[in-house]
Amino acid sequence: MSDWEDYYDKWKTTPPDDAETKCRCHFCKEPLYYDDEYWELDGEIYCEECAEEWLEEQKHWVSESMARGD
Repeated sequence: MSDWEDYYDKWKTTPPDDAETKCRCHFCKEPLYYDDEYWELDGEIYCEECAEEWLEEQKHWVSESMARGD
C-alpha cells in the first residue's frame, strides 16, 4: 500500500473533529452544539443530565401538617 493510499484510508475512517462551540452546561461545562437540547434553570443553561440532577435536588415531600393545612 502506498503512503497516499494509507493516508486516504486513514482520512476516510477518521471522524471529523467536533465543531467548536462557546455554549456549555453551567454545571458540568459539557459543550452544547447547534441544535442540542438544553434546559434553562434559574437563568442558566443545563445539559439534560445536570437538569435532571437539579430537578431531583428540588424534590420534597408533603408533611402531615402541610396536608392538614396547619
